[in-house]
Amino acid sequence: MVISAPRSAPSSITPASRGPVLAANLNVSVPSPRLADRGLPPWILVVVYAVGTVLGYGFNWGWIPAGLGLAAGLRLALHPLRTCQHNIGMFVALSVGWIFAERWLGAYSTFAQIGLGVYTAFWPTLLVLLTGRRPGAFWRFVIFGAALDAVRGTWVFGGYGFDPWSRLLLAHDGLAQWLSVFGPWISSALVLGFFVLPWRWSVGGVLSCMMLGSMLRPTPVESGLVFRLVQTNLPQDLRVGWPTERWIPDVKDFLSLSASGPPVDLVIWPETMLPGFGFESETDVVDQLRSPWAEPSRMVQHWAKEFDMPLLVGTNIRDGLTFDEKGLSWDRQVNASVLVRPDGTQQRAEKIGLTPFGEFIPLVGTVPELRQLLQKFVPEGSPIGAGLAQGHAPGRFVLDSIRLATPICYESTLPALMRSFAFDNGDRAAEIFIVSSNDGWFGEVDTARARFRDMCRMRAIENRTPVVRVANTGWTGLIDASGKMHEGLPFRESGHVTVQALVGEGTPLAVRAALLWDWSLCFAGVGVGIWSSWQRRRGVGWDMLHS
Repeated sequence: MVISAPRSAPSSITPASRGPVLAANLNVSVPSPRLADRGLPPWILVVVYAVGTVLGYGFNWGWIPAGLGLAAGLRLALHPLRTCQHNIGMFVALSVGWIFAERWLGAYSTFAQIGLGVYTAFWPTLLVLLTGRRPGAFWRFVIFGAALDAVRGTWVFGGYGFDPWSRLLLAHDGLAQWLSVFGPWISSALVLGFFVLPWRWSVGGVLSCMMLGSMLRPTPVESGLVFRLVQTNLPQDLRVGWPTERWIPDVKDFLSLSASGPPVDLVIWPETMLPGFGFESETDVVDQLRSPWAEPSRMVQHWAKEFDMPLLVGTNIRDGLTFDEKGLSWDRQVNASVLVRPDGTQQRAEKIGLTPFGEFIPLVGTVPELRQLLQKFVPEGSPIGAGLAQGHAPGRFVLDSIRLATPICYESTLPALMRSFAFDNGDRAAEIFIVSSNDGWFGEVDTARARFRDMCRMRAIENRTPVVRVANTGWTGLIDASGKMHEGLPFRESGHVTVQALVGEGTPLAVRAALLWDWSLCFAGVGVGIWSSWQRRRGVGWDMLHS
């Protein structure tokens, strides 16, 4: 007799269910079809990610290339066939794109142009790498993307706030208003969140944010003040070597533009467009200076008295002027805005947020030897060689009971610093931003000027405070509290424009909850990072080749 072994029961694991059961036994996760999509080769996604984000953000081509780039970046991060070669190729492609986008810097230093391009490319590359393919990748894409924006724009090198992902919101007026609710960093999470949702939810979310955001748009409030904005067109190569024989003729031209039209409440000049000395407290030393060293400042003071109009001018001020055996020397030099009143009195506001590698060298500025070495690589003519000192407090003036905050140039890219100009411990301290800038550095690259201008649009919305922007070579004009641009002048043309100044009212949620949003993002980033590390230690993941 043959005794046969009992036949086993038929397996209940069907082909459709075999994957999840096997995953449970092996302690791995099976990706959804969206995560493991092999429809597009990784190299195609690399190209679209690099080209799209650089064109959309670096060249200001708008939301279409930027949106395609971000969508490709997410798919690239999740792609099961992405390898180290693709990661290196992504970084190289982004670096090449951003080096070309920052081509204005090459006129002064090729090394600086390459350095800035590589630095800018580092952050979108890091986002893809941190997103990864493990479960929770969508959360990491959103939270790490916003957190990287915050780290780059707040701490690294003192803050380099250009081109956060949230700048994409400026493509639509309704979307842009959410900056007044969440500020720049959480708004970056909002933008990235649109790309991780199923397309129907994403479209619905965008349309809903457009409609609701339009309801948040504030009504413009007039101040009763009229400003004349003078846009100079002094090329940066001329500004570097501005011949002293040109000072008086150029200042006469600026004053002629200032006097064009009926009287106004304030005339505003761009940053550093008044050369020489004259606003230092050591008047006895200034009086000894031969022409033209102190003549431009005397011309401005005389003009204010003659036309009975105050001027706000940008200049450099040297404190502690003395004559010694080596000639003229001073203790400190600051970049400042000076309010010159018709009665001869003056007030000044010093620049706090100095430009990294332009006005100071981060981290190593206190080491003289290393500082001298690095000075060989900063842009030619950079004021870093003058040893600019940092101001101590946000600059504000009062004009007919209206409080004016006066950030200078690069300060407009720093959200927290700009918030401190308009608010003091949550209470409004200024109704108008007056941003003076010297954008002659950008040469003929007007897209760089547009990116810089957009930073002012974001700050206006976040603080619900209108911006009056006055820049050498442009853009010069008025931006209301909703980020809308009003009267303005074309790039790279000298001229003037008269604007009816608007004022900001109230305290937006982005200001009231700034610490809440920042700490929430911090805790979310740390929490997602810990969770992802825990997953990695447990081996949670999937087989990239056989999923």
